[in-house]
Amino acid sequence: MTEADLNPLLKPLVGGQAYPYVVKLTPEGMPAVKPPWIIYTVPDENRADVFCGTAETAYLAQIDVYASSIDQAKELRAKAEQAIAVLSPVEIHLFSGHEPDTGLFRASFEFKVWQ
Repeated sequence: MTEADLNPLLKPLVGGQAYPYVVKLTPEGMPAVKPPWIIYTVPDENRADVFCGTAETAYLAQIDVYASSIDQAKELRAKAEQAIAVLSPVEIHLFSGHEPDTGLFRASFEFKVWQ
């Protein structure tokens, strides 16, 4: 699984504003788009070894939804969770918070996909 697998699943949820790793930024380092948007990452691959080589790989992914309200962020997170169901995610962990620098709310989740 790669970021390219997540991209077409998430972009329709936020009018195309889904980005790998970081939102588009202005030269001043501020977000260049209006909320809501989604950031997605695949920061980890864990390969299971067997006597004859690699058996399978567990990919860890994280999806962060940024919005003006926590309710909107959580609603979009639920839609993102439904959208990635085709990947057969396991070990889903939900969490949320507030970003003081932007004033936005974040609803996130991590999950694994075995391939």
